[in-house]
Amino acid sequence: MTEADPHGQWRQPSEPPMDPAQGGHAAWTSSSDAQQGAVGQAPASWNQGAPAPSPWQQGAPGGAPQGVWAGPPGVPAGQAGPWGPQPQGGAQLPPAPPVWGDSAPRPGIIPLRPLGLAELFEGTFRAVRANPSVMFGFSMAVMALVALVAGILQFFAWDYVFALAEQDLMTANAEDQLTQTAAAISGMIFSTLFSSGLIALSTTILTGILAITVHDAVLGRKASVGDAWRAVAPRVLPLLGVSILISLIQIVVLLVVGAPVGLGVWAIVGSNPEELSPGAIVGVVLLVLLAFLLIALAVVALSVKLVFAPLSVVLEHQGPIAALGRSWKLTKGAFWRTLGRYWLMGMVLSFASGLLGGFAGAIASLFVILGSPAVGQAATMFLSTLLSGIVLPLSGAFVTLMFIDERMRSEGIAAQLAEAARQ
Repeated sequence: MTEADPHGQWRQPSEPPMDPAQGGHAAWTSSSDAQQGAVGQAPASWNQGAPAPSPWQQGAPGGAPQGVWAGPPGVPAGQAGPWGPQPQGGAQLPPAPPVWGDSAPRPGIIPLRPLGLAELFEGTFRAVRANPSVMFGFSMAVMALVALVAGILQFFAWDYVFALAEQDLMTANAEDQLTQTAAAISGMIFSTLFSSGLIALSTTILTGILAITVHDAVLGRKASVGDAWRAVAPRVLPLLGVSILISLIQIVVLLVVGAPVGLGVWAIVGSNPEELSPGAIVGVVLLVLLAFLLIALAVVALSVKLVFAPLSVVLEHQGPIAALGRSWKLTKGAFWRTLGRYWLMGMVLSFASGLLGGFAGAIASLFVILGSPAVGQAATMFLSTLLSGIVLPLSGAFVTLMFIDERMRSEGIAAQLAEAARQ
């Protein structure tokens, strides 16, 4: 039988009880790890009697005796309800099995049962409203700092490029011109790589902090920035590891699909590049389109199958490789549902980002018109990075709720979550 720690996460029964004073989040374990060895063998918890009534399982209104079939609110005891006559004489009935629906416990932002699409979106916005200081305030502060650094780097890189472009090429020394061009290219590469790496690092850490915050909101708790950071800090390296592994897998897919297509194009064009027939041109175009299609399908499929890997690292304390396998297993049999939800969430956020991005583009264009193209490029980088601080909390909350929903569907952890919420 799994045991709940004070933070609502789960560990193996062989581990000693955790001291709440030591802090930290204990890791969830997969429900499959806690199943009994023999088929048909009931869990031990079934033989331990009924648990104490929770706030969601209180007796019927009107003081009806516990265990007696009481009517809904507004129907006096002893009268027939909408479902038919009530047993006479206050006959004792066996406990009703748990039923998904409005009777499901709801300690936090979602009911503890399988969720519909509308409930996922509703839970996403509830998560933001439940803890705006972490979900939006902290995320925006981090991304604003990152955006400022990235914007400054872009300004200096582009300012050097535009200054070089304004030089008189007829009077410039060829050797100096080559040196300046190499410096401009190096500056652009450095600013782009450094900015991209900083954005990826901050996004990865924020993903973990948002996952902890949303998980606590599901349990009816409100995590502070310090609480979330203390839970995520030991998982930063595994989070970076799983992100790097996912990127490497996508690169391998790109090479596996792109290499044969590249060889095919070279075979067609290399035979006689100066006199290509219309058929050869059509063949090259079809090969390139086929390569793009296959790569896009492979990347989308991998993104869906591995979407829960970072969450498994944070909430279940899995290692990078184990988290990839965990996500792959959790989406087995739920690929199309996960794809549909993930795609719809992406479409909604892309639409919102497009509206906000149009504003950023207008500001950048204004600087270019006023004669400051370097400032325009820097403003574009700053605003686009800052916008991710708005989108990231919503996407992070949605995917975290998808992860919890899939676990409730496939592993039945709703009862564990309800028990954790009562701790």
